[in-house]
Amino acid sequence: MYAEVDPVHEAVNSAFRDALDDIAVVREKVVDREKINGDFESKIYIVAHSEGTVVSWKSLQLAAVEKDPPAWLGEVKGLVTLGSPIDKHHLIWGQQNFPLDVPTVQRDKIDWWNLWDYSDPVGHSLDGIFGDGRAAENNQFRRVLDRGYARYPIPGKAHVDYWKDINLYHVIIQEVMGIPAGYDAKQRKVTNRWWGNWTAMRTGDFLAYGLARGAEVVALLYFLSRLLNPIRQTVVRKWPSVAEWLDKAKTWPLPSSVPISHYLNMALWTLGIAWIWKLAWDNKWSSRKQDENLNLEQQLRWEQVAMFLWGAVLVYASINIQAPHGELKDYLGWATGLVTVALIWKLHTAVHKGLVQLWRYGKGGTQFSPKPTPADRAQAVGGQHA
Repeated sequence: MYAEVDPVHEAVNSAFRDALDDIAVVREKVVDREKINGDFESKIYIVAHSEGTVVSWKSLQLAAVEKDPPAWLGEVKGLVTLGSPIDKHHLIWGQQNFPLDVPTVQRDKIDWWNLWDYSDPVGHSLDGIFGDGRAAENNQFRRVLDRGYARYPIPGKAHVDYWKDINLYHVIIQEVMGIPAGYDAKQRKVTNRWWGNWTAMRTGDFLAYGLARGAEVVALLYFLSRLLNPIRQTVVRKWPSVAEWLDKAKTWPLPSSVPISHYLNMALWTLGIAWIWKLAWDNKWSSRKQDENLNLEQQLRWEQVAMFLWGAVLVYASINIQAPHGELKDYLGWATGLVTVALIWKLHTAVHKGLVQLWRYGKGGTQFSPKPTPADRAQAVGGQHA
């Protein structure tokens, strides 16, 4: 709603502004009560999480473009964002509500520390705003630190685990505010080294994806083989030569002398072709076409062609799986099961290509691989992920 509904957008930004105005009022009361002399310097550090990071970023931009910026704006010395989805707002909604920068250079730029965990499907880097430079600046902000790490092993739950991580508080107090907090290099390491290894995390993603897809294919073949059983019986009875051609799937590529070769061949026909297509699309063809600015409509068209061909393979394999005769009610039940599995397949596809892609493999709409460099390992906050 904040991203798309203007009244909500404006009301939330106004609430942020009111909070900062209130800080200024309280400050004046404290200065007056304590009779602090003119050497007093007010410093404001904003720590925001999730959608609050977007609100903070946008509201600070709005304050900077006012004809008479509020007095508190110059007192904001640091912005700390945890699990920020700013990259997704910029990617999905563009610059109409979320411009990358303010039009003029600000006299006092705000230092920005951005932290996120690789298991957090929401948080990511600020490269969409600043570009790829590690020490990049724009007209209002100076990116001091923008690092991902691998501290929280439970996907999704990682988005709220920042608030329970005492080391992050130490980082904010000591590294951001400059107040000694006992933070040392030992706290930068991940307790669970296996989880902090990017290769292990990526392998786990593919295994989970493959196992789920495999279960869905088995269910599809189960229901299809029963629905297509009458066709199989008709083909065998009327066209023996066609039946012989269909039976070749049972003995290729593995010969019938191999134990359970029939089922292994069906697995190779279905899962094998699906995985070959996925690997070719994800690793080679897709990345090359993305460089050629392949638009979404063209991409969907090619995926539809691939799914049609693979659907034909599923039908061919299903006809070669022997199934008992059934009554009409049985076929209706199997058809219902087939529809259910198809819907699960579609949901799984949407989640994998949407949430998981943004979670692990995309930032600002581009591909990336978070293998840390030596500089990353030296500067990484909260974890060592190599």
